[in-house]
Amino acid sequence: MIFIEYVLKDWKKGIHISNLKKVGVKKEMKAKEYFAKFGKAVYEEAIAWSESKEEDTGEQSALRDLFFAFTKECRDILASRHTKKDEAVYAVIREQNQKWNVLCRLFKEEYGQDILKENAVLDFFVEKIPELRIVMERSKAKKLGVRV
Repeated sequence: MIFIEYVLKDWKKGIHISNLKKVGVKKEMKAKEYFAKFGKAVYEEAIAWSESKEEDTGEQSALRDLFFAFTKECRDILASRHTKKDEAVYAVIREQNQKWNVLCRLFKEEYGQDILKENAVLDFFVEKIPELRIVMERSKAKKLGVRV
C-alpha cells in the first residue's frame, strides 16, 4: 500500500512550494518527531484511501503536509547553509532522504505495512532537478575511487 506515489502526482499537477508555509513544523525535526506529528493521520488516510477503491479521495492532506514539511525543511537547510555547490545540494537532499527512510521504517514497525515509499524524497528531487542524477553518479564514483 504505497500511498506516497499518489501524492507525488499532485506535485506534477502544479502544487507549489508556497503551500509549504501551511504545514507549520519547526526546523530540522527528527524522523520520530515527524512520526509523532503526522503518523496517525497519515496511517488513517492511507487505510481510507486503500479501502475507497477510488483513485482520488481528495483527503490526502496529512501525507501531503508530511511530504511538504520534508521538502520545506530541505529548502530551509539549503538556505541556512548558503549552499551553492551541486555536491552540497545533493548532500542535503541525501540527508533528508535518509531521514525519510527512517520514517518509512517507523511506519512499518508501528503499523506493519509499507505506507510510505522509501527514497521518495530523493526520487522527487531527481525528477524535479534532472541534473541531480549527474551529481549523484559523480558522488558514487568518488566513493568508489573512480576518477571522474
